[in-house]
Amino acid sequence: MDSRGVIVASSRAELLGVNSSRRDFFVTPRQRPDRAVLYLSTPFKSPLGESVVALGKVLTGTQGGFAGVVVATLDPQYFQVVLRSVLYAPDMRAALAHGDGEVFVNMPVNPQAIGVNLARPGSMFTLHQQSGQVATLMTGRAVTAGDDRMRAMHTLNRADLHIDKPIVAAVSRELSAIYSPWRDKVVRRGIFYAILTLGLSLGLHSSQQRRRELDRLAAEAASERQQSAERLEFALQGAGLGLWDLHVPSGDLIVNSRERALLGFSENDPLPLAGAWRDLIHPDDRAIVDAVTLPHLRGKSAAYVSEYRMRHKDGHYIWLSAQAMVVERDADNRPLRFVGTHLDITERRRMDAELEHAAEQLRDSEEQLRQVTDSLPVLISRWDPEQRFGFANQAYRDWLDIEPASLLGRSLKEVYGEEAYNDFRHHVEAALSGRRAVFEREMVTPRGTRQVEVTLVPRMGSNGSVQAVYKLVIDRTARHEAELQRARSEERLSLALEGSGLALFDWDLKADRIYQSAQASAMRDDLASDQSASPAVFRSFVHPEDLGAMRASMKSALQGAVPHYHAEFRIRKRTGDWLWVHARGRVVERDAAGRALRLAGTYADINARKVAEERLRHRAEFDTLTELPNRASFIERLQQAMARATPSEPMALLFIDIDNFKSINDTLGHEAGDQLLKVFAKTMRDCTRQTDMVARLAGDEFTIILEGLRNGNDATALASKLVEALRAPTVLAGASFEVTVSIGIALWKAGDSDDAALLRRADDALYEAKGRGRNGYFCAEANVP
Repeated sequence: MDSRGVIVASSRAELLGVNSSRRDFFVTPRQRPDRAVLYLSTPFKSPLGESVVALGKVLTGTQGGFAGVVVATLDPQYFQVVLRSVLYAPDMRAALAHGDGEVFVNMPVNPQAIGVNLARPGSMFTLHQQSGQVATLMTGRAVTAGDDRMRAMHTLNRADLHIDKPIVAAVSRELSAIYSPWRDKVVRRGIFYAILTLGLSLGLHSSQQRRRELDRLAAEAASERQQSAERLEFALQGAGLGLWDLHVPSGDLIVNSRERALLGFSENDPLPLAGAWRDLIHPDDRAIVDAVTLPHLRGKSAAYVSEYRMRHKDGHYIWLSAQAMVVERDADNRPLRFVGTHLDITERRRMDAELEHAAEQLRDSEEQLRQVTDSLPVLISRWDPEQRFGFANQAYRDWLDIEPASLLGRSLKEVYGEEAYNDFRHHVEAALSGRRAVFEREMVTPRGTRQVEVTLVPRMGSNGSVQAVYKLVIDRTARHEAELQRARSEERLSLALEGSGLALFDWDLKADRIYQSAQASAMRDDLASDQSASPAVFRSFVHPEDLGAMRASMKSALQGAVPHYHAEFRIRKRTGDWLWVHARGRVVERDAAGRALRLAGTYADINARKVAEERLRHRAEFDTLTELPNRASFIERLQQAMARATPSEPMALLFIDIDNFKSINDTLGHEAGDQLLKVFAKTMRDCTRQTDMVARLAGDEFTIILEGLRNGNDATALASKLVEALRAPTVLAGASFEVTVSIGIALWKAGDSDDAALLRRADDALYEAKGRGRNGYFCAEANVP
């Protein structure tokens, strides 16, 4: 709803344009706007005739003023299922009431009780609220039915959600139904217990000592199980995994809510029958799945890992990463239970393919870069050390209604506003200091708020300084919303993790101890075993260059600056090699003052992805034949060299062309021509300093950028040296040839700032050298013949 209360976006098309400015779910946030508060409305009748309550969050404009409300109604059918699950006797009743006392859901369904206000003087609801306790148990007369009942009530109001009004859950039984069985049993058991008392008293003394010891051991075991369950639950709250549990002999498959959501099935949709699940796998991938599944079921492999496509309920296919293992076998080693996880990697697959395609296009020109990035459904931009945009793709127009050309030259603060800029400023500063930064944030767009993942990649110059920062913004809204809806299953989750390849961590900040699962030590090639040690022990495995970024990301999560902890860093393996991992988690427990008590999450092996990223970066900046910098890298370096040049330390540009190279290609073939280009590239690198740049522009054209010269004689001396060195006999196609070059020299002059003009002067000098008979060089400024 906008600031007037008019519905401008809705999952139900018939509500668009409806004015709800008089509804409680709009009036209360409008009167007391606070972005940190989650507003719970009083119950009201929905368009479907059901009594519902709504949760709302305030939207603010760029200046911080009230801009509207986002509202979601709570599904009463979902709560009816939950309430029904706690009823174990016919006389039981369960209900949910607003904090002000009005009932909006009950089970068994009693329409006359819906809307009844329980907050009456002396009622059990009023006594519960006045007690100030979260949970109470009491007896009394029910407001709705008028009978005597025993009622347990619990106030639902999590501090981390900042709900303005609580929800009260109540479960009750009739007192007569509770006491009736007891009266019948008292008489029968009284006689029996009198006879037993005499015999038991003789053995009671001797058994007490043993019972105390058993109680102590049982308490310790229960505590350990509780800690283990909590650790699993907390550690995997951030893992978006679909769980499945296959009973192999019958083919019956049990899945959790996340698995249903991945494949498009709601909680009420019937699932495919046992044999039909395999039909959901893409026909082209079934052989791949069988090749991994069958050996594991036969006990010939330790784990099952595969990536394949499955058909969504809507008909399209999604990519899944499957990791699983057989967790139970019969006496003949035949598999009984096969448990695993599914992770949606469709976006990753699509992005990998598109980035690979982008890398090929980047080698040609900046225009090709724009064509490629404009086709990607992500924001891609580049800005300089002054934080001013130098490039932006068309997605900025699609997402933010901003023309990419209008961003050029503007600063990040101007584009995003000071408030939003301050939220991610520390990540920007990290990237400008040379560290890669990955973080998530909310982005307000004209079409609503998006949850995005931002990656900042600094581009380093030859002097070690940051020349530019590339920014990649991916829309993670769908994934974020799905994570909020997933359900947890303790048994299947713990079994599935054994085959998932993910490692768990659980940091108890109060005790200053970190628990890591066996998979963490296995990643380091150590003996796979659970470990618990101080943070300093585990930090000793982290690469020194990555410690700063890891600590900064962890500090932001602990202080509540960001909702999740994300960090990518290298850990040392037992062999001394380094392995890239991605740590993801969040604070799962805080004290009353908001201080973090526990941080839990997972580690994932991303080494293969990191290697691929580095390979793509190299292919985008270097010529694949000669391994020299390409044209794009040359232009960037030339601009920098001209900016650094001074009259006391000038620079020069050499333009080199191989004489009669076309005839070599035509007579000896392209393989010989390629061989000559690689030999000349190596010779030019050997003749120049490490601070000089040798680049291949195209075909047989090369350039050399010389910096820190004393005068023009340094440039002509190098040109003379190159003419002689490159004229040395070269073996091509089994025969020796003497191939010559022509070189044009352009000297930088004070005030020169146009790189294109300097390149033209070098090109003109090159053609003058060719006109003078080739096999030599020419410099107009030095007037050298």
